[in-house]
Amino acid sequence: MRQVKEEVLELFTAYGTTDTVEIVDGIIDTHFTWCNFEFMVNEIKAMSVKDPKILDVFEGAVSAELIDLVGGIAPVAFQLKLPVDQDVLLGAARLIIENNRLKYTQDSKEAYGWEIEQDGTDIKVVSTAVDGSIWYCLKDKHGKVRKHKNFQKVKLEDLVGDNE
Repeated sequence: MRQVKEEVLELFTAYGTTDTVEIVDGIIDTHFTWCNFEFMVNEIKAMSVKDPKILDVFEGAVSAELIDLVGGIAPVAFQLKLPVDQDVLLGAARLIIENNRLKYTQDSKEAYGWEIEQDGTDIKVVSTAVDGSIWYCLKDKHGKVRKHKNFQKVKLEDLVGDNE
C-alpha cells in the first residue's frame, strides 16, 4: 500500500508538469504497484482461510489512514486522461519492465558491489530463491526493491517524446 501511495503521488506530481515521459512512467508504475497490491491481498485472503492470524499481521502493518488514502487516490489516478495512445503506453510498459529487470542479478559479487544511495532509508542486498536459482536485489525496510546508485534509468523519450 505504501508503494501504491508513493507511485500515485509521483504520478499526480508529474501531471502538474508538461513532462509526458514522467507522466507515462508514473502511469506504468501506478498500474504495476496496484496490480502487485491486489495480488498480495488475494494471497493474504487465501492464506487466511488456513491461518486467520495472517489477517492480524496484515492489519497490524497498515493503518486506516493509509487504507483510506490509497482507496481514495488510486481510483482517481486510473481516471486521469492518458497523454499518449495505448500502443505507446504498452511500448513504454515493456521498456520499463525490461529496465526493472536490471535491478536483479544472479551474481552475488555484483549485488554486494552495488553502491547504495544514502537517502536515509535502510537498504540492503536481499537474496531470493526462484525455481532453484538465487536472485539478488536491493530492498528497503518495507520490502520495496530499490535502485543502486549507478542504475541507468529507462529511456522513454524516443518512444513517448520529450515535451518538457
